[in-house]
Amino acid sequence: MANDLADQLIYDFAIVGAGISGLAAAYRLQQKGYKVIVLEKGPDCGGRVSTRINSGYPIDIGAQFFASPYSQVLKLIEELGLKNELVESTQFAATFRDGRFRRINKNNPFSLYSSGTLSFLSCLKLFKALFLLKKRIGKFEPEVISNWIQFDDEDSASWARNNLGQETLDYLVEPFISGFTYCDPKETSNFLVLRMLAHFIANSSI
Repeated sequence: MANDLADQLIYDFAIVGAGISGLAAAYRLQQKGYKVIVLEKGPDCGGRVSTRINSGYPIDIGAQFFASPYSQVLKLIEELGLKNELVESTQFAATFRDGRFRRINKNNPFSLYSSGTLSFLSCLKLFKALFLLKKRIGKFEPEVISNWIQFDDEDSASWARNNLGQETLDYLVEPFISGFTYCDPKETSNFLVLRMLAHFIANSSI
Protein backbone atom coordinates (compact mmCIF):
# COMPACT_ATOMS: atom_id res chain seq x y z
CA MET A 1 0.00 0.00 0.00
CA ALA A 2 2.83 2.36 0.92
CA ASN A 3 4.60 1.66 -2.37
CA ASP A 4 1.38 2.34 -4.33
CA LEU A 5 1.02 5.71 -2.58
CA ALA A 6 4.67 6.55 -3.26
CA ASP A 7 4.20 5.76 -6.95
CA GLN A 8 1.26 8.14 -7.09
CA LEU A 9 3.38 10.95 -5.63
CA ILE A 10 6.19 10.64 -8.16
CA TYR A 11 5.92 13.09 -11.05
CA ASP A 12 8.12 13.97 -13.96
CA PHE A 13 7.17 17.63 -13.71
CA ALA A 14 5.65 19.88 -11.06
CA ILE A 15 4.13 23.08 -12.45
CA VAL A 16 3.56 25.97 -10.06
CA GLY A 17 0.52 27.99 -11.02
CA ALA A 18 -2.70 26.92 -12.71
CA GLY A 19 -2.97 29.94 -14.96
CA ILE A 20 -3.29 29.57 -18.71
CA SER A 21 0.46 29.08 -19.18
CA GLY A 22 0.74 26.45 -16.45
CA LEU A 23 -2.31 24.56 -17.67
CA ALA A 24 -1.15 24.66 -21.29
CA ALA A 25 2.30 23.39 -20.28
CA ALA A 26 0.76 20.55 -18.25
CA TYR A 27 -1.51 19.63 -21.15
CA ARG A 28 1.38 19.44 -23.63
CA LEU A 29 3.58 17.45 -21.23
CA GLN A 30 0.78 14.96 -20.59
CA GLN A 31 0.35 14.56 -24.34
CA LYS A 32 3.99 13.48 -24.47
CA GLY A 33 3.37 10.86 -21.79
CA TYR A 34 4.83 12.65 -18.78
CA LYS A 35 3.32 12.49 -15.32
CA VAL A 36 2.52 16.05 -14.25
CA ILE A 37 1.15 17.78 -11.16
CA VAL A 38 -0.07 21.39 -11.18
CA LEU A 39 0.11 23.33 -7.91
CA GLU A 40 -2.13 26.36 -7.37
CA LYS A 41 -2.43 28.40 -4.18
CA GLY A 42 -5.68 30.11 -5.20
CA PRO A 43 -9.21 28.70 -5.03
CA ASP A 44 -9.63 28.48 -8.83
CA CYS A 45 -7.76 27.53 -11.98
CA GLY A 46 -7.37 29.76 -15.00
CA GLY A 47 -5.37 32.65 -13.57
CA ARG A 48 -6.22 35.82 -15.45
CA VAL A 49 -8.68 33.92 -17.64
CA SER A 50 -11.30 34.08 -14.93
CA THR A 51 -14.73 35.54 -14.33
CA ARG A 52 -16.25 36.62 -11.02
CA ILE A 53 -19.93 37.20 -10.33
CA ASN A 54 -20.50 40.53 -8.58
CA SER A 55 -24.07 41.49 -7.66
CA GLY A 56 -25.32 39.07 -10.30
CA TYR A 57 -23.09 40.45 -13.07
CA PRO A 58 -20.20 38.46 -14.63
CA ILE A 59 -16.96 40.45 -14.58
CA ASP A 60 -13.77 39.38 -16.37
CA ILE A 61 -10.92 39.96 -13.95
CA GLY A 62 -8.03 39.55 -16.37
CA ALA A 63 -7.67 38.40 -19.95
CA GLN A 64 -10.80 39.67 -21.65
CA PHE A 65 -9.84 38.60 -25.15
CA PHE A 66 -7.39 36.67 -27.30
CA ALA A 67 -6.09 38.83 -30.13
CA SER A 68 -6.07 37.25 -33.58
CA PRO A 69 -2.25 37.40 -33.98
CA TYR A 70 -1.94 34.96 -31.04
CA SER A 71 -2.16 32.02 -33.40
CA GLN A 72 -0.86 29.37 -31.01
CA VAL A 73 -3.46 30.20 -28.37
CA LEU A 74 -6.21 30.07 -30.97
CA LYS A 75 -4.92 26.71 -32.24
CA LEU A 76 -5.02 25.34 -28.71
CA ILE A 77 -8.57 26.61 -28.23
CA GLU A 78 -9.62 24.85 -31.44
CA GLU A 79 -7.77 21.68 -30.43
CA LEU A 80 -9.66 21.59 -27.13
CA GLY A 81 -12.99 21.89 -28.93
CA LEU A 82 -13.70 25.39 -27.64
CA LYS A 83 -13.69 27.31 -30.91
CA ASN A 84 -17.47 27.67 -30.93
CA GLU A 85 -17.23 29.39 -27.54
CA LEU A 86 -15.25 32.29 -29.00
CA VAL A 87 -17.13 35.52 -29.62
CA GLU A 88 -15.60 37.87 -32.17
CA SER A 89 -15.06 41.33 -30.77
CA THR A 90 -15.63 44.63 -32.50
CA GLN A 91 -12.79 46.15 -34.52
CA PHE A 92 -13.21 49.39 -32.61
CA ALA A 93 -11.68 50.64 -29.37
CA ALA A 94 -11.94 54.04 -27.73
CA THR A 95 -9.95 56.45 -25.63
CA PHE A 96 -11.28 59.46 -23.71
CA ARG A 97 -10.10 62.94 -24.62
CA ASP A 98 -11.48 66.47 -24.20
CA GLY A 99 -14.70 65.30 -22.63
CA ARG A 100 -15.68 62.58 -25.04
CA PHE A 101 -14.73 59.13 -26.30
CA ARG A 102 -12.63 58.92 -29.46
CA ARG A 103 -13.28 55.77 -31.49
CA ILE A 104 -10.29 54.00 -33.03
CA ASN A 105 -10.48 51.33 -35.70
CA LYS A 106 -7.86 48.65 -34.97
CA ASN A 107 -7.66 47.90 -38.71
CA ASN A 108 -6.98 51.51 -39.59
CA PRO A 109 -4.18 53.32 -37.69
CA PHE A 110 -5.14 56.55 -39.50
CA SER A 111 -8.29 56.62 -37.36
CA LEU A 112 -6.04 57.81 -34.53
CA TYR A 113 -5.93 61.16 -36.34
CA SER A 114 -9.41 61.24 -37.86
CA SER A 115 -10.99 60.46 -34.48
CA GLY A 116 -9.15 63.30 -32.76
CA THR A 117 -7.20 60.94 -30.51
CA LEU A 118 -3.80 62.22 -31.66
CA SER A 119 -2.52 65.29 -33.48
CA PHE A 120 -1.05 65.06 -36.97
CA LEU A 121 2.51 65.41 -35.63
CA SER A 122 1.98 62.64 -33.07
CA CYS A 123 0.60 60.37 -35.78
CA LEU A 124 3.67 61.02 -37.94
CA LYS A 125 5.92 59.98 -35.05
CA LEU A 126 3.82 56.90 -34.46
CA PHE A 127 3.79 55.83 -38.12
CA LYS A 128 7.55 56.31 -38.30
CA ALA A 129 7.92 54.04 -35.28
CA LEU A 130 5.62 51.50 -36.93
CA PHE A 131 7.69 51.39 -40.11
CA LEU A 132 10.97 51.09 -38.20
CA LEU A 133 9.55 48.35 -36.01
CA LYS A 134 8.25 46.38 -38.96
CA LYS A 135 11.63 46.64 -40.65
CA ARG A 136 13.37 45.44 -37.50
CA ILE A 137 11.20 42.51 -36.42
CA GLY A 138 9.78 41.30 -39.73
CA LYS A 139 7.05 38.75 -39.01
CA PHE A 140 4.97 39.64 -35.97
CA GLU A 141 4.79 36.79 -33.47
CA PRO A 142 3.54 38.20 -30.13
CA GLU A 143 3.60 34.83 -28.38
CA VAL A 144 7.32 34.27 -28.94
CA ILE A 145 8.56 36.31 -25.98
CA SER A 146 12.21 35.63 -26.83
CA ASN A 147 11.76 37.79 -29.95
CA TRP A 148 11.01 40.77 -27.73
CA ILE A 149 13.89 40.51 -25.26
CA GLN A 150 15.95 42.87 -27.41
CA PHE A 151 13.43 45.63 -26.63
CA ASP A 152 13.39 45.12 -22.86
CA ASP A 153 15.72 48.00 -22.00
CA GLU A 154 13.46 50.82 -20.77
CA ASP A 155 10.12 51.34 -19.06
CA SER A 156 7.02 51.89 -21.20
CA ALA A 157 6.43 55.48 -20.11
CA SER A 158 9.99 56.64 -20.81
CA TRP A 159 10.22 54.90 -24.16
CA ALA A 160 6.86 56.24 -25.34
CA ARG A 161 7.62 59.77 -24.16
CA ASN A 162 11.06 59.79 -25.86
CA ASN A 163 10.01 58.12 -29.12
CA LEU A 164 6.33 58.96 -29.57
CA GLY A 165 5.75 62.08 -27.46
CA GLN A 166 3.78 62.94 -24.34
CA GLU A 167 0.46 63.13 -26.20
CA THR A 168 0.73 59.56 -27.48
CA LEU A 169 1.77 58.40 -24.01
CA ASP A 170 -1.26 60.08 -22.43
CA TYR A 171 -3.95 59.11 -24.94
CA LEU A 172 -2.78 55.82 -26.43
CA VAL A 173 -0.01 54.09 -24.49
CA GLU A 174 -1.18 54.75 -20.93
CA PRO A 175 -4.82 53.71 -21.61
CA PHE A 176 -3.61 50.52 -23.29
CA ILE A 177 -1.09 49.55 -20.60
CA SER A 178 -3.42 50.42 -17.71
CA GLY A 179 -6.58 49.08 -19.32
CA PHE A 180 -5.29 45.76 -20.61
CA THR A 181 -2.45 44.85 -18.27
CA TYR A 182 -3.61 46.72 -15.13
CA CYS A 183 -0.09 48.14 -14.72
CA ASP A 184 1.53 51.54 -14.49
CA PRO A 185 3.51 52.32 -17.69
CA LYS A 186 6.38 53.54 -15.48
CA GLU A 187 6.58 50.05 -13.98
CA THR A 188 6.36 47.93 -17.15
CA SER A 189 8.80 47.09 -19.91
CA ASN A 190 8.75 49.04 -23.15
CA PHE A 191 8.30 45.78 -25.07
CA LEU A 192 4.59 46.02 -24.16
CA VAL A 193 4.34 49.28 -26.11
CA LEU A 194 6.16 47.77 -29.06
CA ARG A 195 3.85 44.75 -29.07
CA MET A 196 0.91 47.15 -29.08
CA LEU A 197 2.38 48.89 -32.13
CA ALA A 198 2.99 45.54 -33.75
CA HIS A 199 -0.72 44.75 -33.37
CA PHE A 200 -1.37 47.74 -35.62
CA ILE A 201 1.08 46.28 -38.11
CA ALA A 202 -0.55 42.87 -38.01
CA ASN A 203 -4.08 44.20 -38.42
CA SER A 204 -3.49 46.90 -41.00
CA SER A 205 -2.03 47.35 -44.43
CA ILE A 206 0.96 49.30 -43.13
